[in-house]
Amino acid sequence: MKKVIITQICPTIQGEGPSIGTPVLLMRLGNCNLHCDICDTKWTNDLKLKEIPKFTLSKKSVFPYIVDDSNYTKFVQFLDDEFLKKYNISTILITGGEPFLNKDFIQSIIFNGDLKQVMKIEIETNGTLLNDVDDYKMFDH
Repeated sequence: MKKVIITQICPTIQGEGPSIGTPVLLMRLGNCNLHCDICDTKWTNDLKLKEIPKFTLSKKSVFPYIVDDSNYTKFVQFLDDEFLKKYNISTILITGGEPFLNKDFIQSIIFNGDLKQVMKIEIETNGTLLNDVDDYKMFDH
């Protein structure tokens, strides 16, 4: 997996879409391929990998941070222990920035089965990077 920038994680109540009113774990990823005037998360765009530290359990609340192969397992355990189990959440909402700049990270979350309590994963995307037939398999899982 390449490096992914995590800019925010918080338990919340979904305020829009088909899951409105349900508890979700919002996970915001950094950077976007667009620069829209109406963007409400411009602060997540144009983050530089070399300027951001890696995720560690000792600095788990200091954002942004990088998750990659070297710390993915600890990061997933952190999500499970600190949020999913603690708040009894079974839905993850991945947003951005643009999540599909990090397809390999999203696929790891969806397909690896590391988060056993997760029953649903929602992805908020601008849709411009869904250009491969395999991308749509993530939505069918």
